[in-house]
Amino acid sequence: MHSKWQVWDFTKTRPTIVDEKFQITAFQVFDPLIPVLFNRRLPLYLRENKKKLYLGAEVNRNVIEAEFESLSLFGQQDCICILNAEDISKNYWENLKSALAKTTARVLFYFEHSSGLFDMLSKEYFADCVTIEAPKFWEIGKLLDLISDELNVQLSFEAKNYFLEIIQHKPLSIFNALNVLKINLPEKSEIQKSDLEANLVLERMDIFSLANDFSKKHFSTFYEQLLNSEMDYDELRSFFAFMQSHLVKLADPSYLEKKNRASKYDKEILTLSKNWKRPELIHLMNEFSRLEIMCKQKNVQLKHELRREFMRSFEK
Repeated sequence: MHSKWQVWDFTKTRPTIVDEKFQITAFQVFDPLIPVLFNRRLPLYLRENKKKLYLGAEVNRNVIEAEFESLSLFGQQDCICILNAEDISKNYWENLKSALAKTTARVLFYFEHSSGLFDMLSKEYFADCVTIEAPKFWEIGKLLDLISDELNVQLSFEAKNYFLEIIQHKPLSIFNALNVLKINLPEKSEIQKSDLEANLVLERMDIFSLANDFSKKHFSTFYEQLLNSEMDYDELRSFFAFMQSHLVKLADPSYLEKKNRASKYDKEILTLSKNWKRPELIHLMNEFSRLEIMCKQKNVQLKHELRREFMRSFEK
C-alpha cells in the first residue's frame, strides 16, 4: 500500500504515525528531521519498549536474521527503526522482504532518497508505504505551525510572519530556531516579534527583495546574492518557479483589476512592469524555467550558469 501526504495532513489524520494493521511502515521523507518528529509520536507501548536503531548501511544478513527472523520474547513487540534505508545493499533485499513478511517486530524504515527497495515494499501486502512530500514555498507556514505545536511554542501572527522572513525554510532550521525561543523564553505563552528580534539571527534571504532587484534590472546585485546564498537545489528550484510567476505578473499586471485591495507587492508590480517589454520577459521566463530544470536534475553546472549571468550583468 502506497500513499502520498503533506506532513501536516498526515500527522493530523494519523497522530500516532503507524497504522496498526501493518507490521511494517516505510516512509520516504524530504528531510532528516521528519523521522525525529514521527518517532516522538509513536504509540506509548512502542515508545516505552526499547527501540533498536540501525542505519541502512548496517543492515546485513546477520541483522536480518537476528532482528526480523527471531520471535519476540514474552510476546513483547520490538520496535526497530532503520534510518537512511536507501543505503541497504541490494544484495539483501530479497532476504529482507522474506523476513519482513513473517516478523513479529514493528519495523519503521525511513528513506531520505528514492529507492528501489521502497518501490518494492510499496507493492507488498504487509507494508504500509508513505511518501511525505516537501512543502511548496507558499506552504511553509503550515510546516512552521506543525513544528510550533510539536514544541509547544506559540507565535503571534506578526511574529510568525517575521519568523518566516528571517529563518531558512528548512525543517531543521525552523526546529532549531523554535528551540532557541523555547529555551530562552520558557514563561512566554505567546512570543512576539520583538522577542524574535532579541533572540534570533537573520538566516534567510528575502525572495521578494531579490525579485524586486531583478525587476529593477539590478542584475549584478541579484546574481551576486544568489551566488552567496546557501540555498540548496530544492530551495533554488522553488525560487526559480516563483520568479517565473513573478515575471508573468510583470508581463500582464491586469490581474490587479480583480483585486479589491492591492498589496505592497502588487503596487510594486504595477510600477515596475513599465520597465519591461513583453518579449524580453517571455525570454527570461524560459531562462528561469531552464534553471528550474537544472535544479530538479541537481545539475552541478548550475553555479557556473549563475556565475556566467553575474558576469554578463556588468555588460548590460
